[in-house]
Parts: sequence; C-alpha cells; structure tokens
Amino acid sequence: MNKKIIILIFSSIGLITSFLVIIGILFNKTEDEKINGLTEVYDVSVNGVIAYVSHSKGHPELYIKTEQEEKLALKLDVDQIITDMAFSPNGTTLAYSISDEEVEDGLESSVQLLDIRSLDSKNLFQKATYITELAFDPKDENKLFYLSAETYENYSPIARAYPHDIDVFSYHLSEDIHIQHTEMASYSINSLQVSPTEDVVYVQMDDVADDATAEEIFEMKQQIFQIPLDKPEQFSVISDNDRDIDIYDFALVPNKEAMVFQSVSNASAGGTFQYELYYYDWEQKKEKRLTDLQSYAAHPIITHDGKHVYFIVDRQFAKSHYPENYLYKMDIDGTNVKEITLEHN
Repeated sequence: MNKKIIILIFSSIGLITSFLVIIGILFNKTEDEKINGLTEVYDVSVNGVIAYVSHSKGHPELYIKTEQEEKLALKLDVDQIITDMAFSPNGTTLAYSISDEEVEDGLESSVQLLDIRSLDSKNLFQKATYITELAFDPKDENKLFYLSAETYENYSPIARAYPHDIDVFSYHLSEDIHIQHTEMASYSINSLQVSPTEDVVYVQMDDVADDATAEEIFEMKQQIFQIPLDKPEQFSVISDNDRDIDIYDFALVPNKEAMVFQSVSNASAGGTFQYELYYYDWEQKKEKRLTDLQSYAAHPIITHDGKHVYFIVDRQFAKSHYPENYLYKMDIDGTNVKEITLEHN
C-alpha cells in the first residue's frame, strides 16, 4: 500500500478520535450532574410555608414556598448535600444541615440557620460527625435536637455505606452548648421527633440489644421508641409490638397519642415492595391504612392543627436509578389526596 495513503488513513483516525474525545468531554455528564428534581428533604412551618430541596444538574437548591411565591434561598456545589431541615416553632427561621457527599476524607457537618424573611443564613455550629436529622423542641425555640453519626461505612462488602454509631444530641442556641442525651452508638436511628409537652424524644430504630445473637439480629424489627431525656436508658416501644412488618419513617399527630408511619403493604406478596402510609393510635391500639398508591409514599409531615399530612411520592420507585419525587397532601384520615405544585421540581 502506498505510504502516503497509510499516513492519510492513520491521520484521519487520529483526527476522528480526537474529535470524539472532545465531544465526549463537552457532553458527558457526571452521575451528580444527572440528578434533577425534588428530594425527600423538606419541612412545613406552623404558618404553612414549605421549605424544600431540589436538585438542578446535581446542585442542591433550597427553596422557600409561600402562598404568594417561591424563592431560591441557597444553592450548593454538586459535592455537597443538605441532609435535613427543620422550621423553628414560630416558623420564622429554618435550621438545615450540610455535609459533603463523599466522606472518605472524614466526616464534617455544618448546621446553618436561615431567616425566612431576609433569606440570610448564619452558621450555628460545625461538628466532625455526620448529622442526619434536625428537630426543634416545640417547647423551646432555643433548643435544636439532632442525630449525630460517628461513622459512615458499610458493615458488609455487599451493602451500601450508611451513617452508624448514632446518638441523640441537642444544641442550645442562646448558650452555644451541646448536650449528648443518649449513649447508644446505635447502628441505626431515624425520624427524630420531639414531644411538645414532655422531655421525651421519639425515634425509629431496631429492637435489638447490643448483646444480641445472630439469630436475634436476623429476627429484629424496626419500631418506634420513646426516650425519656432524664432516663434515656429506659426507652420503650410505642408502636404495635405485635406488628410483624417493619415501621420506617413516622410523624407524631399533635395533641394525640397517635402517629402516621411508613411501612410495606405487600410484604408477603413477593415482587417489588410497595410503601404506604398508616395511622396508628397507640393509646387505643388501632391501626388504619391511609394510602393505596402502590408505589413509594414517604416522609410524612403533619400540620400544626393535626388535620393534614404532607408526604413524598416517588413515581419511579424500583423503575429507575433516579427518583422522581412529588409532594402530596391529604387529610389526616387519608382522604382528599392531592399533589402540591412546586415550581422547581
């Protein structure tokens, strides 16, 4: 073959390869940049203001929605996440926690306080742990409870990494002090709720003792516990102890011995699990199913008057690598279900 032709062929291949590489660089998206839409991180104030986190090309964005408008309050880098948020009892401020998405270099959380009117934020505190949840004390707007994890790892080579060694803390805004309320170093604690009348917090966790056998760990259930802050070692179950199916996220119903919780509705049917919401009165020991969406309903938040429930629905649950979340609202008895329109979802 003619030498000039060979040189021309290889030159053409080189040019085409370079062109494709440049195109790939220009149009390739990282996994973070592919993330768009509403997350499960949101809260509703006593005044009906909604704060929510939505992703835009991987960037977490915090929005404040009132009856009149929606405003962008904060935009973070793609390598940061907002783990949780909580309105103050009077609804004028919003606490939120920021952490790095990648934690290989060490844990670090920053808790900020946002003024809802000015949208200005100030730093409350930073901590070399992974803060997973926040909850103001309804009895004291100067007291912010939080769940803090000492580790973020996978306890099994085939399992995802999650926060572990978790305990309940509180931060006192006016005194700038932290108090550790439990010494559980629990494998998993979620759904932190604070009693509006007593010095008690409520959490979801496993009903397994530290010295449990392998068989007991296999049989463990996830239930709702109340923890008296004066004697935290005397925590007790308030959910139905005879219920065989795990309970996940939950919210307390104001002025009642009741809760709304998430659980699997088709555990014995096989196939893809469907997560629905339930109402449970632990005084009367009565349970009622609220939703029948046959999908994934999660993160219930009950309005201050106890009449309505906000919650998240993932319409792409078990169908896509990326969630497709929408915010819904219904009456406390499960009727009048409707979607809440968010401009930046």
